[in-house]
Amino acid sequence: MRIVVAFWLMMALAACGQIQDINREIAKDAAQGADEVLAIGEWTVCWAASVGSVRRRYGPTVEGQEAYNDFCAQSTPSTGLFSEPEQ
Repeated sequence: MRIVVAFWLMMALAACGQIQDINREIAKDAAQGADEVLAIGEWTVCWAASVGSVRRRYGPTVEGQEAYNDFCAQSTPSTGLFSEPEQ
């Protein structure tokens, strides 16, 4: 009986170290996944949204237009939907 208890105690202690390694890997994968979701969201707002939906959401005020332009200019190579055309 002592051997069985000692065996399970050793297994439990060994698992503690492995759990920390597993948690680190999960956290790293979760962070990478969150970064990808954020990038997809930025792309969606700046490139995939229809012109009408962007104008309805951000266009009623100058502040909204400027916020959209600033956000998309920083996250994409675009100059933004409400920017003046380059000449």
